Amino acid sequence: MEQKQARIEKIAVLNEITSEVAHEIRNPLSIIATSAETIASKKLSAREIERLANDIQEETERMSGLLKRLLSLPTQKTIQHSRTDIGEAVSRTFKFISQKAQEKQVHLEFSCESGECYAMINREAFIQVCLNLSLNAIEVLPENGTLKAVIKADRDTVDVYITDNGPGIPENIIPRIFEPFFTTKPEGTGLGLAISKRIINEAGGSIKAASTAEGTVFRIRLPGAED
Repeated sequence: MEQKQARIEKIAVLNEITSEVAHEIRNPLSIIATSAETIASKKLSAREIERLANDIQEETERMSGLLKRLLSLPTQKTIQHSRTDIGEAVSRTFKFISQKAQEKQVHLEFSCESGECYAMINREAFIQVCLNLSLNAIEVLPENGTLKAVIKADRDTVDVYITDNGPGIPENIIPRIFEPFFTTKPEGTGLGLAISKRIINEAGGSIKAASTAEGTVFRIRLPGAED
């Protein structure tokens, strides 16, 4: 009986890892494909080609890191967090999604109201969270929609607000959006927000969502890491 239970638990862990790998490599692959298509289909300057090629290389390396981290889940209880420049990470995220935003004519706006802001979180994992939220927003935004990221910080915490002026999230769904495998998308896995919540919680932070007449707001709160 104990061996059977152990085997069931191992299968459950493997299914979880497989689902997470499938979901989390989707975003980098999407950015790589978009960059490659842009290089192939447009007349670009040498500088623009170099920028897109760098994006492909960086996303390939990030995808390799994601796979390594996800495959280590059975033996690694938590992600290793360190002091991260939150402004740089959000700026990098917007750089990665700029081509997709341009294709949908979505406007990107980013501001940091407190100068340099540092928090204790794994940089790659935090970019992963920002990509999940940003790409979800771009999917539902209409043409000429707006996606904003605003960073606010005080002595102890760093808040990141990711907002859009899309259709919003129905009130009855908001309590469930962070549940694993809950999705309203026909081809969704229901893992993006669940993974994002786990990453933020493991860093000692919190993530909340709200829907207003103006759209959707996600607030990420992280412990500050000033010198």
